[in-house]
Amino acid sequence: MAPIVAQGQGEANGGPSDHPDPHCPRPEVKRIKPAYTHAGNIEDCGFVDCCNKKAKIYNRQAQEYDACMHSNSDNAGAELKRVQSDANERIHRIADAPNARPKLIESKIAAAVHDANQVSQDKAAERK
Repeated sequence: MAPIVAQGQGEANGGPSDHPDPHCPRPEVKRIKPAYTHAGNIEDCGFVDCCNKKAKIYNRQAQEYDACMHSNSDNAGAELKRVQSDANERIHRIADAPNARPKLIESKIAAAVHDANQVSQDKAAERK
């Protein structure tokens, strides 16, 4: 059983680093803050128009960031399910191996008893 445990531990150690960190560009918060000139005045580009343009750009960036993070989360969830399924399969395989061995031994004993009974019956039939 030690080789199975050692094998499982080696494979588990490689798992956490397999899923990359998300590389989603964050929206630029600076876009929605008013820009000031050197004199300390708010940037003169038609304040409302300027803010609206910046807000639209920020909102688009925020939507892209949200979509990227959701995609990353979905991919991580799918990977987690795959790893859990693989682990459960291995656990069942490990648990089934010892359970199958006694059944194999019992079937061999039953076959040997059957053969012995057959030989005994054949010998008894020969004596008659």
